[in-house]
Amino acid sequence: MDKALTHSEVWGCLFWSWVHTINITALIKGKQ
Repeated sequence: MDKALTHSEVWGCLFWSWVHTINITALIKGKQ
């Protein structure tokens, strides 16, 4: 039975969600 996501895909998803959060935080701080 295959896993829905491979190990690298899971970490890639976590990485990009983290990057996205950093970018949003930077934008919010820049607007203040």
